[in-house]
Amino acid sequence: MRARATGRPTPRRRHFLANVCREHGISEATLDRWKFYYGDEAAEELHRLRMLENENHRLRELVVNQTLDIDQLKSSLRKDSS
Repeated sequence: MRARATGRPTPRRRHFLANVCREHGISEATLDRWKFYYGDEAAEELHRLRMLENENHRLRELVVNQTLDIDQLKSSLRKDSS
């Protein structure tokens, strides 16, 4: 109980975090710094970021398709005017 009240992880949780850090090739200090910097909002921000990335990808595809359509129209106009 005391570890949770002070915000420090229990030994079991610390071992888990050490394994996660090792798997991802980061130090525990880096993880602690990220948790301090991002806090509890990290999950919400990550979800928002993923949604924005998906929307960005969809919009880029739309632009590419429109660019191809415009190029085809220009090409056909050149052929018709020749």
